[in-house]
Amino acid sequence: MRLTEGEWADYRRDGYIVRRGVFTEGELDRMRVAGDEVIEQLVAIHRSRRMPAGSYTFELEAASCVMIKWEGDSDVIHGPSSSPQETW
Repeated sequence: MRLTEGEWADYRRDGYIVRRGVFTEGELDRMRVAGDEVIEQLVAIHRSRRMPAGSYTFELEAASCVMIKWEGDSDVIHGPSSSPQETW
């Protein structure tokens, strides 16, 4: 799929584009389930390697180049974020 002129303008203005109707509802459901499974795996694997910092707890997953931000000492992930290794 090529970008339309409007999509290029959106990208230049916002830094991203939104395309609706690209995936079927079934595909979206499978992606949601897969995302939930990834979060469950992160919680199960990484409970013991967390570093408290204020009201959040962080964990560096160096092999995947991901910093995981946990909500306090809970098993709720506030958000994973990819970061270049050089910034760690």
